[in-house]
Amino acid sequence: MLPAAEKKKALPKEEKQSEKKKFEKLQEAFIQEQEKSHDYLKQLTYLQADFENYKKRIQKEHENNIFRIKEPLLRNLLNITDELEIALNESEKAKSQEAIIEGLQMILNKMRELLKSQGLQKIETAGKRFDPKYHEVVVEVKNKDKEPGDIIEEIRTGYIYKDEVFRPSLVKIATQKKKVDN
Repeated sequence: MLPAAEKKKALPKEEKQSEKKKFEKLQEAFIQEQEKSHDYLKQLTYLQADFENYKKRIQKEHENNIFRIKEPLLRNLLNITDELEIALNESEKAKSQEAIIEGLQMILNKMRELLKSQGLQKIETAGKRFDPKYHEVVVEVKNKDKEPGDIIEEIRTGYIYKDEVFRPSLVKIATQKKKVDN
């Protein structure tokens, strides 16, 4: 028997040429696949850059949309701020406290209208009983004239937005006066 190295030498010339052609074809296929791989990598790089640009463009559009939504509210708040500044300047010149109070009341009414235009509704507390869904107790007062749980005073106004409590009202409520045994 011939060793493997001698068998290769012993291959006829035609088989050697056939093996050489197969090798060359494999080399060509390899080079073509390498080129395809480079093309895919280049395409992926471009796609990645396009995607990054897309993300930046969407972020900028998002920020612009938020500003367009906020702009009318901000303009109204600036108008009210201007009126408060005027009221403060005029209060120094005013001779009566009633004029100052009247001016501040007008500004407060404008602010309430602005809040209402944005969908906020005031939570009513006058003559109501405490409801933990809408109210938060900050003070309990012993009061024999009121029923326990009746709201005596609103400390801070609460608001509802789209049927959800945006901010609860802060209230004082009545509690029963303790009976003293004689």
